[in-house]
Amino acid sequence: MKEATHYLEAIRYIDNAKSILKTIEGSKKSLLYTDEKYVKQAAHTAYTGVLYALDKFFDLKAQKGKHLSENDYTNALSKVNSKMNKHFAEIYRNLHIAGGYEGTLLKKTIIGGIEAAEFLIDWTKVKTNKPLNGIEGFKKKITTKKSKN
Repeated sequence: MKEATHYLEAIRYIDNAKSILKTIEGSKKSLLYTDEKYVKQAAHTAYTGVLYALDKFFDLKAQKGKHLSENDYTNALSKVNSKMNKHFAEIYRNLHIAGGYEGTLLKKTIIGGIEAAEFLIDWTKVKTNKPLNGIEGFKKKITTKKSKN
């Protein structure tokens, strides 16, 4: 059984993102953050935490000189839990695209992305503590069912 050590590191990324956002929070009543540069930094940090958790959970590794794509994560998640795939899609849109690239200042978008990120990271921790986890566990489960028939 894998240990959930990836969880603590992934949560550290989320905590760092929240710390960055606290520096630019602005007025509590405001719907917007005040500095695009720091929103982008926080969004990228939180998104990286999600990718870290998924990399460790699925034991994903990019080929030398290449990066894993959104589709690699989507394919891995869809084989285990399609609901988590929807969470990942929202995280991708809110944190990676809207926050990280477009630099949206809308608090609801960034906070929603971070909450979804925490939910997905928590899910990897819960699943890691079960005997069959990740893609390998999924493959073993399928193979076992086929051999029983």
